Amino acid sequence: MARIFISYSHDDREAAQRLAAAVQDYGHEVWWDNQLVGGDDFRDVIEERLSRVDAIIVVWTKSSVAKLWVKAEAHLGLARQNLVPVRFDKDFELPDDFQHIHVEYLGDWAGAPRAPEIGKLVRRIDELKGAADRARLSAALAPQLRAKVQNSGLVRSLFDAALPGGLRVYRFIGGALGAAAVLWLALFLIGRLSPGADDTVGLGIFLFLLAAVALARGLDQMIIAAKRGSSDRFFDRAFSAACVISFLVSACGVLAVFLLSMLLGMDPNLVQTLENVIGIAVALLVLSYAVRAAFTVGRVLQSRV
Repeated sequence: MARIFISYSHDDREAAQRLAAAVQDYGHEVWWDNQLVGGDDFRDVIEERLSRVDAIIVVWTKSSVAKLWVKAEAHLGLARQNLVPVRFDKDFELPDDFQHIHVEYLGDWAGAPRAPEIGKLVRRIDELKGAADRARLSAALAPQLRAKVQNSGLVRSLFDAALPGGLRVYRFIGGALGAAAVLWLALFLIGRLSPGADDTVGLGIFLFLLAAVALARGLDQMIIAAKRGSSDRFFDRAFSAACVISFLVSACGVLAVFLLSMLLGMDPNLVQTLENVIGIAVALLVLSYAVRAAFTVGRVLQSRV
């Protein structure tokens, strides 16, 4: 998900609002000054937003070319190399400093979020997002590694490449590793409750969890792509909800069996019960997305018949 600032003249508020809604439909975070609240110092708020955005969209119109703040924000985008200028008509001259820069023409855009004009604009924003992420990673690394990262074709591919549905490859890998690590750690800590079970959670369990989480998220990306949607976060709202539901269903089922065993006079193993919650939850997550993916593929194939 890229963070985007829209610079415009207040005379063009309706056009800016339609553009913001279209870009947000791709999962990006868009900020423009309609989000200011009473009491805000608009100069401080705008400067703070501009300092951390991935792209600055400037809406050039007959009105905005005469606005000092629009030109100042455009110059800032030009200096930071994240300027994305657009125009809705061609009956005016751009400011002298920007006549050599390509401007996306949206005069024929009817307002649909998935129109080719908006798709082209979003692809440019995605490129800027990848460049910004690489720059942030490079700045966080030691100087000795910085040059290697900048010159590495593999790193560039990880940051630029995207799975079906728009999720960046590096976010997919990082999210899957993080989720598997958390589950592995939970199993390890649970195992510590049982004497002699310290070595039962090894590398094989971690790799299994990693494969399961990656499979579930990969199937989800296929479903999103088939629906012509987009997601740029590993734990987006839908996937997070699916994870929570899977764990709640697993916990309710396993704990119900645990309580029933106690009522029947058995001596259930608490450690095994907690481990079962995690194992069944992961299995439910993968199974749910496998079923959904199968139905989605079926609908796609049926629509082509």
